[in-house]
Amino acid sequence: MKTDRKHAWLFLQMLVLAAILFMAAPTLLAQSTASGSSSSSSNPATNFNVPPCDFQDGFYNNNGISTSAQGNTAMTAQGVDSPVAQRFGLFRQTGPPAFIPGQVNWVVDPTTCSRDAVRNNVRILATTGGYIDSDGAPTDFISIIAFLTNQNFFEPNFVSGDPAFNCTVPTPPNLPTSGCVVISNAQGDGSVPAGLNARNESNTFFNNLPGNAGGTGQGDDMQDIVSNFEAYAALRQTVNRVLTFTPCGSMGTGAQPPNCFPVTSVATPRLNQDWRFATNRNAVDGSDNNAVTGSGSNGSTVFNAPYGYFCDDLLGMWIITYFWFTEPPNLTTPVPGSQCQGPAVFSNGVLVSGAYAALAAKNGVNLEGWPIVKSGDDLNNGLEAFTGVNGQGCGAEGKEAVDGSDGGAVWLICPAIPDPTNGAIALDAFLDQVHTPSGAPLDPAFTINFFCLKFFGQFCSNLTSAQVASAKSQGSAQIAAEEAAASSSSSSTTTN
Repeated sequence: MKTDRKHAWLFLQMLVLAAILFMAAPTLLAQSTASGSSSSSSNPATNFNVPPCDFQDGFYNNNGISTSAQGNTAMTAQGVDSPVAQRFGLFRQTGPPAFIPGQVNWVVDPTTCSRDAVRNNVRILATTGGYIDSDGAPTDFISIIAFLTNQNFFEPNFVSGDPAFNCTVPTPPNLPTSGCVVISNAQGDGSVPAGLNARNESNTFFNNLPGNAGGTGQGDDMQDIVSNFEAYAALRQTVNRVLTFTPCGSMGTGAQPPNCFPVTSVATPRLNQDWRFATNRNAVDGSDNNAVTGSGSNGSTVFNAPYGYFCDDLLGMWIITYFWFTEPPNLTTPVPGSQCQGPAVFSNGVLVSGAYAALAAKNGVNLEGWPIVKSGDDLNNGLEAFTGVNGQGCGAEGKEAVDGSDGGAVWLICPAIPDPTNGAIALDAFLDQVHTPSGAPLDPAFTINFFCLKFFGQFCSNLTSAQVASAKSQGSAQIAAEEAAASSSSSSTTTN
């Protein structure tokens, strides 16, 4: 009886998935080009983007991140090899984000991973989807390698001569060695040694660097750099079947359960919607005509958007910005004094109330009935700009305490795939995304794009209608086969 129910549930999930993908296909097909050749990811001529692998320990160290295995709690952990960090290659080979019994999140693959000199031999199959923060496009694909729960993961002091961080400024036109990050205001002729101040420590070495007078720590430290890149997580707010409107811990001014929702896990089953990621930032070296605030030999150059994700954040790290909703997800009945709840009301074409309903009409709703937030504009101007009966914005956001006292992840080592086309999404990779209780994807646009990348090496918008349909068919068949194999294995185990 139990086995029969399990088979029926898997079959129902596949029917729902197929139906959702079928309904979503016309929108994506309309975006497809009228022409275009097949560029399957199995074609060696186009399979030139390497699938994601973890980094070598030395590369972590050279970017100021400890690889210590010490510490078993969020506050005591000191490196990415500690149990609480849950680093791929050491932990989490099965279980979330894998969603099919027996599915693995990573494999050992020295052949593939050796194509990138700073990577180790752990290839990552779990591929998490996320919206691009600037426009909400469902086209970011990333790898959640490890969780950083306090600032002790950042090495307190790396300087020239430290065996773990051997990095000096070379004489121009020579460049730093591979895997060596030079972040300082030291002289470019090598007369002043330079290194990475990972945790913005204040000490004699960094205080004496040019442009750093005044006794403060070196400004361009790795903790500051990665904290310019935000990964936005919306946790479920239901506690004991009751909606709550504030996070536990420091973000909720010390709130405790059951009057708050827990913030100790960002595993996919805890999320209300899919991630969004702010990769739309600038370059530290001014190569995009921007410059770091206070950079230059005299510290006088100022710009307020200094860093570039793919050129400065070499480990692909993010600081997690948690966001939540401050009132019930009521989309239909007006609530006196609230601009959040009730139907959308416009005056001279400008929204004046019903912020939840207006955004839901554009993006759909998350697992608890609030609108899906896909972009910075959605959160800042669609929710936080409107106020509820308590005087707060309809949405709020915050970050966990850097000392680890909140118990969850403060940062992620979670590199976005720079170019997910042409082989970067391998045939054995799987998509980590939020699903509804029926098993269907909350946003099937991620699913279909992932299938297009996996089987044709391109986003759906660059494929023909026939190719998109083929990718959808192959993807659905692959998931069905994997679930059937898992079900068969489970049934065999039960029988034995």
